[in-house]
Amino acid sequence: MLPRFFLALQKSNLENVVEWKYNRQLDSEIIISGRVIWRFDPAIKRFNSYKPIISVDGTHLFIRFSEKLLIVVDFDADNRTLPLIYALVEEKNNINWRWFL
Repeated sequence: MLPRFFLALQKSNLENVVEWKYNRQLDSEIIISGRVIWRFDPAIKRFNSYKPIISVDGTHLFIRFSEKLLIVVDFDADNRTLPLIYALVEEKNNINWRWFL
């Protein structure tokens, strides 16, 4: 379902960016997850009016999923968060953090 979601995300706004790195099994169409990063263009356009400070964090998803969610957020003058960039990775390790940043 994720590939369809990201395709719809890109079609809904051509300025949205999705970068998908994955492995495909040679004997089938099953996609083995790798890592994906995406951003919403409207959030990036609003970024110039926010504080010049960003926060970077990662969290585990629920037990059903083994992937980790990495996120970059910014804050406006009222300390409301503006999510800028998201990524799903298999593990929070140096390789994936470097790729994300």
